[in-house]
Amino acid sequence: MPAEATLDMVQQRRAEIVDAAERCVKAQGLHQLKLRDVARESGKSLGNLYNYFQNKEAIVEALVERQTQAFLEMLRENESDKELDRDKRTRLCIERVVDAYLDPESVRISIFIASEALVNPRVREIKLKADQRLRNYLLEHIAGDMRENGAEPDLKLLTAQIAISRAFLEALRGTILFMPDLDREVLRKVVVDRLILMVQCDVASWRGIELESVIRETIGRG
Repeated sequence: MPAEATLDMVQQRRAEIVDAAERCVKAQGLHQLKLRDVARESGKSLGNLYNYFQNKEAIVEALVERQTQAFLEMLRENESDKELDRDKRTRLCIERVVDAYLDPESVRISIFIASEALVNPRVREIKLKADQRLRNYLLEHIAGDMRENGAEPDLKLLTAQIAISRAFLEALRGTILFMPDLDREVLRKVVVDRLILMVQCDVASWRGIELESVIRETIGRG
């Protein structure tokens, strides 16, 4: 069998196991997850499972990598996005991010991984690495956009602003899980509007504009 076909088969088997692990985590949480559960769910023997993943943490790493990659792909602009003006592109990007955080399929997985990271040093390391990757991507993307528009970014300030925005979105997951009666469409609109205001305030700070004037202008338009 050609090496390329063998590699494709390995990747397919790994994906099947990660799919099974994801179903198990959604059903019973991550802390209680055992490799034998994943083997049973995937229809493979435990011995066969070890051919693809050494331990539970390796599967968690694959789950986190899948989520991280999907999030990065979502953030990347389509060719059609580039035809829009800056404000419309910003809103579209924020709407995509909010939709990702509101996705019920990912909420439980993300919370379970974060919870496991509190008690499992290896999972914490995996999560920190993924978070750093996302933060670096956003930092590089936003800083590059600023430089193209003639502004030199304060990287420490920008890093803090990215962290605060992500903390706001992470809290959204808890809101969805523990307040399921909230109207999702209303919640989505409120979150998008809040994030746009946060972005406007951040941009104002880069330009040395007082935040109060940004807020007054936004309220005035409303």
